[in-house]
Amino acid sequence: MKNVGKRLDIDSEVGVKGNSDLIKERRRQEFFERWSQIRTEGVVKFGLKVTTSFSLSIFVLMAVMDFLQGGIPNGKRLLVRWITCVISGVILSAMTWWTNEGKYKNILIDNRIRARETQWS
Repeated sequence: MKNVGKRLDIDSEVGVKGNSDLIKERRRQEFFERWSQIRTEGVVKFGLKVTTSFSLSIFVLMAVMDFLQGGIPNGKRLLVRWITCVISGVILSAMTWWTNEGKYKNILIDNRIRARETQWS
C-alpha cells in the first residue's frame, strides 16, 4: 500500500512527456539508418524513383480532373501536362535529396561530437 498513487517504473515505449527526447532520438536514428541505405543506392536511383512516382501520380490525377471537367483532353495538353509533371518531379527529388543530405550530415556531426565528449569524460 505504500506505493499507491506513485508512479512506478515506466516502460520506455509508453508515450509520456518525459520520453519525448527518447522518441526524438529514436526517430533520428531510424532516419539516419534509412537514409544511409538510400544514399548507398545513389542519387540517380533516388531521383528516378521520386520523379517517376510523383510525375505519374500527379499526371494521372490531373488527367482525371481534366476528363471530369471537360471531356477527353487533346494530345498537346496531355504532353504539356506530362512535361510539367516531370520537371516538377525532378525539382522535388533534388530538393528532397538536398534536405535529407543536410539532416544526415548534421546527425553525423552530432554523433562525432557526442563520441568525443564521452571519450574525454
